[in-house]
Amino acid sequence: MAITTIESSDHRGASLFDRKLSFPNTDHTFVIFDGAVDVAVEDKESATAHSGDVVFIARDTSFSLTFKSRYVGFCSYADGDGIEALIQLGGEQYSKQALPDEALLVDQAKLAQGAKSLGVDII
Repeated sequence: MAITTIESSDHRGASLFDRKLSFPNTDHTFVIFDGAVDVAVEDKESATAHSGDVVFIARDTSFSLTFKSRYVGFCSYADGDGIEALIQLGGEQYSKQALPDEALLVDQAKLAQGAKSLGVDII
């Protein structure tokens, strides 16, 4: 099991989560503790989750997350290698306590390699 806190903002532009992700072996539960997030599952219209909402995504289900507030925070609970593993394999260590003023660039090749090693589809 993995527990991760994700913090971001709609002011940062596009993110990894804007694209559909599908984790074949991992269920996710998101607990929104601040802000609002649009959640799109499979080919369905998105729904907005607000602070206090809980979202469950079953394994092998594609989903995307779009941040809709200046500050968004949620906890991700995964029963295997989930979004936290993808971020870890596709990103790099960030040593500061606070979020940077600007979004860091994503190395797409490193992200693709991380997704491949986890069996994750990025659509």
